[in-house]
Amino acid sequence: MIEELKITGGFGNTPKEKKKSYARELERLEELKARPPRCLVNDSTVEALADMERQAHRGLLVDRDELAGLISSLERYSQGVDRPFYLEAWQWGSYLVQRVKKGANIIENHSFSIAGGIQPDRLHSLLTQSGDDDGFMARLLVFWPDVVRPTRISDGCSHHDMTRALGRLRDIRTPYEIHTFEMSADAFAAFDDWYVNSYGKRLGTLGKIGSAYGKLSGQAARLAGLLKLLDWAFGDEEAELSELLEEGYIAAALLLVEVYFVPQIERTYHGADLSSEEAVIAAILQRYRDRKLHEFNLRDARRTWGIPGARGRDATKRFEEAAKAGEKAGWIRRVTTAGGAKDFEVNPLLHDLEKP
Repeated sequence: MIEELKITGGFGNTPKEKKKSYARELERLEELKARPPRCLVNDSTVEALADMERQAHRGLLVDRDELAGLISSLERYSQGVDRPFYLEAWQWGSYLVQRVKKGANIIENHSFSIAGGIQPDRLHSLLTQSGDDDGFMARLLVFWPDVVRPTRISDGCSHHDMTRALGRLRDIRTPYEIHTFEMSADAFAAFDDWYVNSYGKRLGTLGKIGSAYGKLSGQAARLAGLLKLLDWAFGDEEAELSELLEEGYIAAALLLVEVYFVPQIERTYHGADLSSEEAVIAAILQRYRDRKLHEFNLRDARRTWGIPGARGRDATKRFEEAAKAGEKAGWIRRVTTAGGAKDFEVNPLLHDLEKP
């Protein structure tokens, strides 16, 4: 599990410089030996994450309770150069990490998983106010289930079975080896039929929801492999893990994609391609309807209604621009008051549209 000694580029020409560089490599190797391999990390810089990834030959999970912090930090620090590091982890392959202090280091198998939670309003503000779409959010499978009433927790799977399954998954391959599956003829035919029809019909969809649709083919294949691995891990201990991915796993993965993940994407990305001002005025009108108001004050809406984008230096300007957009569209109209307060009334036609 200890990383091999690799002499990287950047050595000087003189024997003295070479000796110093070689000593630094030996020190780095000793540091790696002193630290056991990690499989889970919560918060880390790219440099530290790259070091852990080179040791994590059985995989690495970045688990963040608040994904908003991770997503925001990718642009906040290092002038945005950390973002490509996360983007390319989706692809799997070698990756060169170049830093001034540590020099150049290659990650041979650059790939890790990301899991975490985020509030719906915070997710919506990140989707609508994060600038250009680089596909980062599309790489994540989103879960936004309906609220359910608390119920008694069922017994579920025993800890013993979980431990046994995790042990089997851990021992599939030795470090540095990659496990691959090959679709059976029937599995490939089922996948190809879905790819041409269901997946093909969504290709060309514009905006951020189109980016999410575009990742579904790769996600479906990954899900099929995961379902096979889980089935094997909880199954007969004497059974060998075959390299063949049967039709049943592809069918189950495609069903999961179409019945669950596509509706989740549609729910999450609803309104994601609106401009910042359009998103704000849409949220104001939604809150207005929920509160059953006759008119509203723009400042009160910004301060107390919990609308995404209501905080920050540009919040006041953003809400004023949103009100202008609403007036231009004919959705709202300024109410003249003696004190100059920014009060608005909503077009009655919008109320009529709500009637069955």
